[in-house]
Amino acid sequence: MISLAAETSPSLDTAGSSFRAASANGIDPSTLLAGQPRRLELVARGATVHETLSAIARFGEETLPEMMASVLLFDPE
Repeated sequence: MISLAAETSPSLDTAGSSFRAASANGIDPSTLLAGQPRRLELVARGATVHETLSAIARFGEETLPEMMASVLLFDPE
């Protein structure tokens, strides 16, 4: 099980939509779209889950400097 969590300013909408959140924080949605190819490339080349999720968290923090992202992995064993 993989859980992603992020803390941001209260301007996020209740649905958590990336594009609405971006607009609310003054980020052009094209910035989010521009960041997709690198993350998709990681998946396509078979990068580890750790590497891929870390890249997603870093991108979020770089895009929204007031955001602190974390990735929690659950191992039932």
